[in-house]
Formats: sequence, structure tokens, C-alpha cells
Amino acid sequence: HYVGINNKHGPFTNVNLRKAYWAALDREAMDKARGGELVTNVMTHFIYPEIPGFEEAGGLAGPKVDYNEHPEGDMAVAEKYMKLAGYPSGKYTGSQTLQVVGSTGDPASEDAEIANQALKNLGFKTKFNLVDQSVMYSKFCGVVTEEIDVCPNVGWLADFGDPEAALSVPFNGKYIVTNGTNSNWGQVDVPQINGAMEAAELVVGTKARAEAWAKIDRELVAQAVAVPYDWDKQPSIESKDVAGVGDVWNEGSWDYSFTSLK
Repeated sequence: HYVGINNKHGPFTNVNLRKAYWAALDREAMDKARGGELVTNVMTHFIYPEIPGFEEAGGLAGPKVDYNEHPEGDMAVAEKYMKLAGYPSGKYTGSQTLQVVGSTGDPASEDAEIANQALKNLGFKTKFNLVDQSVMYSKFCGVVTEEIDVCPNVGWLADFGDPEAALSVPFNGKYIVTNGTNSNWGQVDVPQINGAMEAAELVVGTKARAEAWAKIDRELVAQAVAVPYDWDKQPSIESKDVAGVGDVWNEGSWDYSFTSLK
């Protein structure tokens, strides 16, 4: 799961504001709301565990940038980037009210509240709404014309065990959908990244693909295109006479096509 941030419209077109928000967000609290270490790891980049490229992109620790270093949130770092964005006080002093749309029901609503509070801590005024998850996607966060500024409860699962499946649809500008439900929630459309993805699609071999897409992952972090906070872990239980096989694409839930009796 990550916080979708509108890269195309509004204040967060400024990369330093995006970095400030990343630094300010208490990702540990967001993960604790989801159940803590048993079922989550604090997310630090966008290729997730068990997908090729995860380790090459930084593993659990993620890229070594200051806005990613303190998952509990660091207002000093956040204020540094606010000043770089043109706000000398370290707080947002613009006139725009941010549109924030999250999902009802715990833990999503609690995560959304934490994300909204971090915006307020940076000086933003927000219009905060919680709606049913299906409505959040179909009427707000997935509709380009709504121009929602922040979507705290979005997430993506790769359909197969390859880094392209983890990164391309939610972050490639060519997949922005303007006449239907859009899954590039931040409208991320960086020509350099789009070009790198087009080239990486053609790379052959697991190791080579892992390295190519890890480089793209690191660039997504450098651009702070969204704020990652949760890699889900599936706590699965098996009998001693069962050889369980989990689906990487489905958080590790049992794949009954391959799970067997010993």
C-alpha cells in the first residue's frame, strides 16, 4: 500500500513538496494500524519482497535518501524540503485546500487519518473524505478529471512475479486512463521513467530484468512519485503433512494448484 499523490495537478507537482510529505509521514504508525510486524514491513520503495529486483532496489531498508530514513516521520527533514519547495517557514502557506479521499473501515480509515494529519502538520488545509473502497477507486482516485490530491489507501499487486508487473501500470505515463478507471493514481508521467520502462520491457533474463527495473524503482523514489508505507505479509498456517506453496502475486496466500500433501 502507498499514498497516491497527484503529480500532475496542484501543489504536489513540486517534487520537494512530495519529499517533504514522505519525510513527515509516520509510516510505522500506519503499519501498526494494519497489525504491525506480524503482517507488515514498512515499505521503502515500490518493488516488493520476493519479486526480482527487490534486493537490487534496496531490500527492506530501501534507497538511502534522507526522506526515507525515518519511517516514524521526521519533521526536521520535512521542513528542509518545504523550504526547498519555496516555503521559508517550513510550512505550506499557499491558498489551495487539498482534496484527500480515503477508504472507510479499519485499518484503511485509520491509515487515512494518519496520512491526513501529516498534511496538516505541514501546514496544508484539507478536505478529507472517507468512502467505500469501491467508490474511492471508481468515483474519485481512479478518475483523472476529479484531480484528487492525495489518496492514502491505494495499492498494487503484481499479476505475475516480475518487476514490470509491479511498477509499470501504476507509474508509467502511457497507462494513464482518461476515459475509464485509472490505476496510475498519481498521474505519474515522467518522460525519463517512461522511456526507461519501455527499454526495460525488452530486457531478457531474470537478473538483467531485476537490475533494469530496480534502477527504475530507485528513480521513482528519487522523484517521490508516491509515499510507500506497507508491504503486506500473509501469515499462513500449514499442517505438518502439507507442503504449502504461496502465491507471490497474492501476498503469499495458498496456491491450491501447487500446494500438496507430503
